[in-house]
Amino acid sequence: RLKAIAATLGKNSSMKLFSTIDSASPQTVDPAGTLATFDLGEDPFREPSDGKMGISGPWKTTASGDGEALSWRIYDSEGICALQGNCSAEIHLDNTSIKTGQIVEINNFTIYEGNL
Repeated sequence: RLKAIAATLGKNSSMKLFSTIDSASPQTVDPAGTLATFDLGEDPFREPSDGKMGISGPWKTTASGDGEALSWRIYDSEGICALQGNCSAEIHLDNTSIKTGQIVEINNFTIYEGNL
């Protein structure tokens, strides 16, 4: 299943960080408080191995809002939410307290097969 997700989230996928907790379903409206939007490029993930898949390199963007990063969503090239979660469990931000204009960097983010 991870290979299918990696293929779906290839070219033109994106990720958003939010200052509110996400809902239980990715089919709902985005959470309030968009803090940052990342363009994930052509190949955002490494090849899946041992039931997990990490990012291919750091993801960086400039913040568009102020607040504490609490949740995230990843969208396919059509803008449909494919994955979501909370910031404390899955991703490692360089700083979870975000201010407009600052560079936001995700250094480590791993998706586990068992969490899908």
